[in-house]
Amino acid sequence: DRSSDRFYDYEYLEWFEGGFNAGSRTLAGPYIDHLGDDDYILTLTVPCHVNDRKVGVAGMDILMNDVEAQLLRMLAPLGHGAALLSRHNQVLVGNSGELSTGVRIAVMPPGYSRAPLDVSGVDLSLLYRDGES
Repeated sequence: DRSSDRFYDYEYLEWFEGGFNAGSRTLAGPYIDHLGDDDYILTLTVPCHVNDRKVGVAGMDILMNDVEAQLLRMLAPLGHGAALLSRHNQVLVGNSGELSTGVRIAVMPPGYSRAPLDVSGVDLSLLYRDGES
């Protein structure tokens, strides 16, 4: 019901668009799931096919608390000032206050470098402090 205040037009949301229209794995977020439990989440989707016909996407929501718990351990050896960035330059997980989850990095901070990560079908990169900083 388009007139409902709870109307959810998923076909235009990033997690559906990427999986269905682009036909690739998609990571959307982090964002607050206002139509769910108001949790801070990531949504992961993949395209679904039946008899070579695209029929939709399969996906899952992951709580950011769970993502952060795992990824912060991986960032720890890189020292203060490391973060995992989405394709929109949004911090998924960072190990310092200035690189907290959800922050967008519009301009590369001085003293930092960025390296793309080889994750098939998902555009992720690592932001880290240069050795000279």
